[in-house]
Amino acid sequence: MFLKNNNLSKKLILDILDLYQQQSPSEKITRYLPILKKSDQSIISRKNFSGHITVSAFVIDPTLSKLLLVYHKNLKKYLQPGGHVENNDKSLWLAALRELEEETGIKDVFLLPKDESNPEIPLDIDIHRIPKNPQKNEPSHLHFDFGYLFLANKDNEWKINKKEITSLTWKNIDELEKENIPDKFRLIKKIKKLILKRRDFIFFNEIIKKFSINLRDVKIVAVLHIVPDILSFVDILKHQVKKIFIIPKKNSINENTLSKIPKEFIFFTTRENLKKETVLEKVFSDNEKAVIIDIGGYFATEEFINFNKKKRIVLGIVEDTENGHLKYEKIKNNLHLPIISVARSQLKQNEDDLVGYTIGFYTEWVIRKMRRIPKFITCGIIGYGKIGKSIANFLFNQNIKPLVYDIDPIKLVEALKDGAIVRKKDEVLENNELIFCATGNNSLSISDFLKIRPGCYIASVTSSDDEFDLSKINRYFTITKENEIITKYENENTYFYLINNGNAVNFIDKEGDRVSDFIRLLQAEILVSLGKIVKNSVPFGIHQTSIEEKRKIAALFLDYYCQK
Repeated sequence: MFLKNNNLSKKLILDILDLYQQQSPSEKITRYLPILKKSDQSIISRKNFSGHITVSAFVIDPTLSKLLLVYHKNLKKYLQPGGHVENNDKSLWLAALRELEEETGIKDVFLLPKDESNPEIPLDIDIHRIPKNPQKNEPSHLHFDFGYLFLANKDNEWKINKKEITSLTWKNIDELEKENIPDKFRLIKKIKKLILKRRDFIFFNEIIKKFSINLRDVKIVAVLHIVPDILSFVDILKHQVKKIFIIPKKNSINENTLSKIPKEFIFFTTRENLKKETVLEKVFSDNEKAVIIDIGGYFATEEFINFNKKKRIVLGIVEDTENGHLKYEKIKNNLHLPIISVARSQLKQNEDDLVGYTIGFYTEWVIRKMRRIPKFITCGIIGYGKIGKSIANFLFNQNIKPLVYDIDPIKLVEALKDGAIVRKKDEVLENNELIFCATGNNSLSISDFLKIRPGCYIASVTSSDDEFDLSKINRYFTITKENEIITKYENENTYFYLINNGNAVNFIDKEGDRVSDFIRLLQAEILVSLGKIVKNSVPFGIHQTSIEEKRKIAALFLDYYCQK
């Protein structure tokens, strides 16, 4: 047998080499493979002098800017920690981890796999010749060095193995890149690429560590938008929780994103169906303790209250949106659960500002298809909350002064201060060719639709069932599809267009990025909120994370996402 350890068979290692070659065809390692394939000795044995496998640990510090190097006595130069594979090693990356600990004493690291589906595929394979060593009676031979990337946690202690190395140092990655040594240059490029690819996962892991979050024993039931920016969040959840159960928001499902989430995580249902006990039984069928991540108050219902009073399964709820927050406010005295709302968090303000600009952008994109441009038509906004205000800023930047209505006179004063034109609701409906509805709370009823100026375009910031009362609209209007994005409503007196069937305009392009990396701030706050609920440190009622917790999240975000 080539290897005593069945986990590291010769076939497995050669398969890893083949997969690596497929992913890195330009490196052309194929010409060296016959050396290993033809060998009749163990390809991990250091006595195989035709060539054998070794492993290296590339360790980056928590700032993602420095690489650990150790000074080898025999080779008389700084290299990454590493060495030979042993017969009892269960995997190649674990062998690299063992070598790291043996040489430096560093234990507190975690693997950043190049390919998460197969962590055995190394970040880099360096094939190099080892010179003859007369002292050990070893001829010159090849090393096939499998290198794996690890992230070191802060406060790592080390204890150098002085038999092999004399010192260690943390070398700035940019400085190593500037040395412009071909193999080293290639490696640093790979490290930077993988750091960028796995940055969200690294950030979330740091959040979990810093806030001592433990979700191992709970199930997460999450109402989510299935769009690209959710994948990193789902990824960290599946590594942290006992089970994850995702209810997709039906109007924001990107099929490509959906295909990347394990099918067993997904449960398709509707807001209305979640009022049925039979559906709730399916969602919580395993009777495991659960925490809910909600968007828009899906579980803010009498039916759920009664169900959980009987089952006592749900430990608490984290709510993401303002309209959901308001729904839970109405039932908080009966809910008998802790609710942490991130809807009014200072961290969410960043998202709200960017969402408003995204809504403005996509609304303009849509109506340009209809040969209209916001700059040359009258615009109105109903609801001057955080997103309504950011839409106004988008319009101000185009020298558009929108007409604004809100039920709250304090918000109208703010709109007036910002430079908007404050009007009554009927005036906004009757005098604008484009209206943004930003209340999340039935901004337009049937009577409102009947007053709208003919030819008006209407854009929503949230789901149609939250923003509009469309339940009986077919009694008053004939409904036709102008195209896949715009629906026309017409009667003998007026007509208007609903963009994206009345659903959030920023989800028209489900592949597009809505708020860039700033979504991670809110997702981190949701993780912190989940941890607080599981620790049973939150009383019944509606709460927020503390300002100190928000600042800690923001500081970590700047560490990982602020380019320096």
